[in-house]
Amino acid sequence: MSFKFYLILLFIFVSGNPAYKGEICELLLFVILLVINSASSFKKRALLILFSLLILTIFQSLKFGEYFVISNFGFLVRVSSACLVLNYYRSNFIFIFSKVSRIILLYSICLYFISLLFQSELISLSFNTSGLDSEFPRLSLLSIYTFIPGEYKNCGPFWESGAFAGFIVFSRILLYSFNKKFSYGMEFLYLTSLITTFSTMGYGIYFLFVLFASSKYIINVWFKAVLIFALSITGFFAFVSMPFMFTKVREQLVMVDDYYYEHPNSQRFMSLYRDLDDFEGHAYLGRGFSDITRYKKYIKGQIRTVGLSDLLVRLGIIWTSFLFFIYFRNMRNILYMLNMYEYTLLSILLILINSSEMFFNYPLMWTIFFLDTINTNDIVL
Repeated sequence: MSFKFYLILLFIFVSGNPAYKGEICELLLFVILLVINSASSFKKRALLILFSLLILTIFQSLKFGEYFVISNFGFLVRVSSACLVLNYYRSNFIFIFSKVSRIILLYSICLYFISLLFQSELISLSFNTSGLDSEFPRLSLLSIYTFIPGEYKNCGPFWESGAFAGFIVFSRILLYSFNKKFSYGMEFLYLTSLITTFSTMGYGIYFLFVLFASSKYIINVWFKAVLIFALSITGFFAFVSMPFMFTKVREQLVMVDDYYYEHPNSQRFMSLYRDLDDFEGHAYLGRGFSDITRYKKYIKGQIRTVGLSDLLVRLGIIWTSFLFFIYFRNMRNILYMLNMYEYTLLSILLILINSSEMFFNYPLMWTIFFLDTINTNDIVL
């Protein structure tokens, strides 16, 4: 195993492993990346993104009358880390990231099934990463696998199973974007890992991805249309017939109708509703990255779970629109071999992944804004 392998592993762990949470690990990763990039050149578009976000924090400080140094610095460190990791790996990023991802999936599946049989034994070998008073403690086994006592979902190294599902789908779509080859072993690994997460959003996005990928190999337009329709109907009935999926979404919808700020619920529909309320009056420049300005009220008790709406509230509509303009333009440049339909759908699927969890609080998903750093002509998979 090389330095490049372990650096990507650290990058992934800092992006959601509870055993690596906190400013120290983020700063350590940033310093390492800064040192190894000290003699590198950067693309102007990447520097433009970083500079524009720095300017935004200054505008927000003028708006709220205070510059929140720690919060803003932490945010800029996370975004810069995403830029630096891509700038260092360049054309090797996809290959090494995909390889590390598959290793994580493989050991996570093994530890997941072991945990089903010997959870009490694993608890004695693990440490609590979320504090003694936490209602849902995250236990870390060897700092590489996370599980919640009493739950039987595969979290992998992430803070919960939904985050691991997002990582699985992100890894698969990213690999597919540069390599259309399928292997039964690899697909079995991705699908088995995803199934064990029991993630509604993960299932939905992966279903759309498989639908898209398989339709490419069907030439007859009418047969393709019938197949897509049939699979969509099948997926719908499978969705409503699986109790944990349909009941979960239905309960969230009911809770929104009975909305209160004091309600501690953190499900997505409730979170989205609260984000819309927070967004009001701060549409242009956003609320910033400090908890003091981010939430409308009840600062200490607030939890957000929808990554895209949270990003919109923090950055405001101007900077969010600017980022996604750059994102779609970058995707068009690096996926030039795909037609407009293919590149648009893949781009939207990557965005949907980030709506499922608070991925933008970590470095990994910020890489989507710097993907043009990769030289696609030199990629070897």
